[in-house]
Amino acid sequence: MLHRCCLAGNATTPEELYNYFEKHRNEFSLPSTVDLAMILVKDEKTAELISKELEADAERFARLALEYSEGPGKENGGRLGVIELTKLRPEFSQAIKKYEDNSVYGPVKTPEGFNFLKIIKYTSGTAGDYFSALPQLREKLENKRRSESCEKYKLSLREKAVVRYFFSLGQDVKQDR
Repeated sequence: MLHRCCLAGNATTPEELYNYFEKHRNEFSLPSTVDLAMILVKDEKTAELISKELEADAERFARLALEYSEGPGKENGGRLGVIELTKLRPEFSQAIKKYEDNSVYGPVKTPEGFNFLKIIKYTSGTAGDYFSALPQLREKLENKRRSESCEKYKLSLREKAVVRYFFSLGQDVKQDR
């Protein structure tokens, strides 16, 4: 009965799938991301020194981060990890001219100090595509319907249920007859 009431007959129509996709398109798209490294120094003199070093050879970034950085990721060559572009700090977004792999920018002045940024890898975002999202979309909507059907079925069973409690008396208890 559970199969008949909850699992079967919950297919979605193409129109329902498409309408859901249009309303929730952002769930099926991937944002642009950047794998970022940073060197943070507090004083301007050190920032000038690092700037000259990076102009001579940008490949020294990781070594310079380990040596001078006072920011996060110092022990990993300044590597911060993968960050969505929409979540990138506004000062950094303005400083970065082109999102190209292995490009270095800075110094960028912030309240914390002077920042040098290195784009390790840029990944362009993708817009949600209806046909590639269709299997995931169908599964999501059908699972939602199944759980709703099961809940309705459970409620209807509870409404019609008659519960009787039977207690057996223990041997220690004497019955009055």
